[in-house]
Amino acid sequence: MIKKGIARRYARALFGLGEKDGKYKKYMEELVNLTTVLNANKSLFRAVMFPLHDIKFRKEILNDLAKGMNISSPVLNLLILLVENERIKYLPYILEDYSKLVDEKENVIRGKIYSPYPLEEEILKEIEGILSEKLKKKVILDVVEDKTLIGGLKLVLNGIVLDGTIRKQLEIMKETILKE
Repeated sequence: MIKKGIARRYARALFGLGEKDGKYKKYMEELVNLTTVLNANKSLFRAVMFPLHDIKFRKEILNDLAKGMNISSPVLNLLILLVENERIKYLPYILEDYSKLVDEKENVIRGKIYSPYPLEEEILKEIEGILSEKLKKKVILDVVEDKTLIGGLKLVLNGIVLDGTIRKQLEIMKETILKE
């Protein structure tokens, strides 16, 4: 829980800078790219993360990485601050919180739709369109293929679950029969 609070503060600080200079989307891209590179290269991530290495050495790695990836100075300053305070391990949580702030600013809601089979792109776009109309926000859904579902769809949006699966309907019928 503490790490979420710490991550939220860093994310809000960077987002505040991004809002002021109008580059909050660019900072988001840079954070995503950087996290992807660090996750793909575990030895690089360890070199930056572990306090066994000298802070000066870790800052040099970050500076080289920033030059190579064309990372802006506010994002680089955030990374250096994280290294100095031994909080670089919170980077994925910072990215998560920053992403939520960007979505809020852009009037976007992200969710997941569970299906027993792959959804066609047209159907997904239609569902997103209907939800966007109803919620007056842009809805972006990630499709999760769940072979345990018999049929139907389950939607999770902002912590709200809309379960229209056959499994859920069978559970409701079972409860109803047991009550009688």
